[in-house]
Amino acid sequence: MKRHSLLRSLFAPFVCLGMALNLTGCPEEEEPVFDPCDGIVCENPPGASCDGSVIVTYSETGTCHDGLCEYAMTRTPCPAGQTCENAQCVPDEHHIETCADIEPCVDPPADYCDGNVLVTYESEGTCQEMIDGPICVYASEEEDCGEAQACEESQGFASCVPIQVGETCADIEPCDSPPENRCDPEGGALITYPEQGVCEEDEDGAECIYEPDIHDCGEGYVCEVVDGTPSCVEETIAESCDDLEPCDSPPASYCDEDVLVTYEATGTCEETEDGPICVYQSGEVECLAIERVCIEEEGDASCVDLCAEVSCPPRDDHCDGDVMVTYSGDDGTCDWQTGECLYSEEDETLENCGPSMVCELDESGSPQCLTPICGLAPPPASSIDDGGYCAFDACQQDPACEFGYNFDFDHWVDEGAPGFYLSPDSDVELSEATDTFVSGAHSARLESTATANRDLRAAVSLKSPNAGAEYTFHLWFKLEEAAAGDWVRAMLWLRDEDGSLHREGETSGNYWSLLGDQIFGPAQDWTETTLTTPAVEADRVDLRPLLRVQGVSAAPTIVHTDAWALTLPYDFTIDENTRDGEDTTVASAGDLFIGAALNNSGVLYVSTNGAGALQDRFLYVWIGGEGEEMVDAPWAKLGAVAGPAGGGELLALLQDEGSAYCEWVRYDSAAAEWELLSTGADDGTCTNVHGNVLSGVVDLSTLRGEAPSMLPSWISVAAAGYGRQDGEAIQPQSRVPSTESEGYGDIAGDETQRVHRASVLAGKVY
Repeated sequence: MKRHSLLRSLFAPFVCLGMALNLTGCPEEEEPVFDPCDGIVCENPPGASCDGSVIVTYSETGTCHDGLCEYAMTRTPCPAGQTCENAQCVPDEHHIETCADIEPCVDPPADYCDGNVLVTYESEGTCQEMIDGPICVYASEEEDCGEAQACEESQGFASCVPIQVGETCADIEPCDSPPENRCDPEGGALITYPEQGVCEEDEDGAECIYEPDIHDCGEGYVCEVVDGTPSCVEETIAESCDDLEPCDSPPASYCDEDVLVTYEATGTCEETEDGPICVYQSGEVECLAIERVCIEEEGDASCVDLCAEVSCPPRDDHCDGDVMVTYSGDDGTCDWQTGECLYSEEDETLENCGPSMVCELDESGSPQCLTPICGLAPPPASSIDDGGYCAFDACQQDPACEFGYNFDFDHWVDEGAPGFYLSPDSDVELSEATDTFVSGAHSARLESTATANRDLRAAVSLKSPNAGAEYTFHLWFKLEEAAAGDWVRAMLWLRDEDGSLHREGETSGNYWSLLGDQIFGPAQDWTETTLTTPAVEADRVDLRPLLRVQGVSAAPTIVHTDAWALTLPYDFTIDENTRDGEDTTVASAGDLFIGAALNNSGVLYVSTNGAGALQDRFLYVWIGGEGEEMVDAPWAKLGAVAGPAGGGELLALLQDEGSAYCEWVRYDSAAAEWELLSTGADDGTCTNVHGNVLSGVVDLSTLRGEAPSMLPSWISVAAAGYGRQDGEAIQPQSRVPSTESEGYGDIAGDETQRVHRASVLAGKVY
């Protein structure tokens, strides 16, 4: 029985005593029919209540459902100008009907930072009559704090402050550049800063801190900027229209959906109980009626013709990947509601150049379907070279090909492997091999013909490596023939700004790393080697990997190499969808998929579809291949799966549909049983159920006690959905990879998806 099935039994109405006798199941018993509403009378409704300005009441008699009484609800809104109190409509003392109820407008929003832009508001606004009632509108201003300042918010205020940051306080002290004194947004307080700040250090670096002093100006005074200096001054209050006129500051025009609302430039002053106010006559314009759009910009609004400065010339022919897109040459028409150019779909012609040709622009800029020189088609998406390929002769030595092209050696021309070159005057012969490889369908074969160092180098360098980063160079090699003393070395070259060369990986006084620090020969099967740089120094501008072959005898040294990669450390993020970053899919069947990736530390990430309705979901992982022996499926499911190969591992990530519980388990070959490795609560593994994604990580390097480069080369995966109960089999159309066999009960070794470690490396930088 699966581990969490025991947890379920705690909540069952009875426990099958037959389990103690090793019986295969429990006898079925008829359960009595129970009506949870039997004897329940619904005559006690909730009392009437208020929901805002709405009275909520319930019917006197209800109906019973699943043992609970339900009563019909009635919602009765209160009339305009009234609110709900104690389930009754009463006059709303705070109801606002006109601008006279809320003026003057002296409560602006707080200043704030929009990125590095300071947004401030005028201390006094204007009232505008809206459909839903009057509102106060405050004019705003934006100030870009620039490169020398940073927009910061503190104690409810925002301002541009000088940037004083560094790695340590020694870099920026003394702290003697405080922000400028200013008035608070409401104009009632003066904010000042000390001339001398305090430096604080944390893990992100050092920063000068200036604690603001907020001084309340007091009753009858306001904070204003006088002659460029903010200070508290006596407030001037208008007592009559003589103090306020002329009324020549109307509210800003605005958009009420598609209606433009404007105000007369000059208003009239009216005496009110709260003092004099200026009243401005408003007008409305239906923008849609004149084929215009109402737009508010910089505190003003207008009916705008979006097509006024738009021209719609014929579209340019172009390439969309390997699809040649051409047009008839007709002008487009401008959509006055969006300002976008519209073209007829009948004007467009699509021609797919693939699979044997590519779409490229000729010298005149016109797209053409052309035959590539470096190969008939791009590599498949699963190839380690990440989908780039060389199409023309000029590209073979052109940096535009980008670093990392052809790192699986799958594209060849008469001159050799595009993206690579041999050292000058090399006595090493480079040739294509199709009978032995790691990734893709080819490898590179190097045969030395002299006793000297000869290199296979990447033709294009990785520009501007990250300062402080530690890059790892992965490559696979196979020593086919060698005499005692012959060797192969992986190397990384870095150059600094003055062109000086540095070779990373110092070993025994040399600036490179021996593959495994050993002398090879006479033969060695495919082996991965890795070389990790020290932290790259800041002045390094160029990084290039290479493979060096040394023959010390008259006999030739023959080496195959494949699957080069450069990576940075990568951590997997487990959530209810998938890990961040590039697509990791290695197998699919319809809407079902399996993802896999392995980082520099030997941590394996896998994912598949989450458990479906009435379905548990299992994801099997074989490390080092599948064995011939079949073993029982975990969690007491019906059927078997291929066991691990000798020296390998069989793991499974299991998810329960009913509780979203999941766990990692491992098959113990010696005990012939499944053992628990961890639960979702332990390591963050697990997701939601019903169609989401099941994903998890397992540290293979720690599990096997091996360095990441010494892990088995091959990883196999398979996923399937099982029925919810113990003893249920795999459900049809739930398997990845899919199978055409009649039975769904077993997963044999030939029904898995096998991937090489080289093809699922995470953290690649090319």
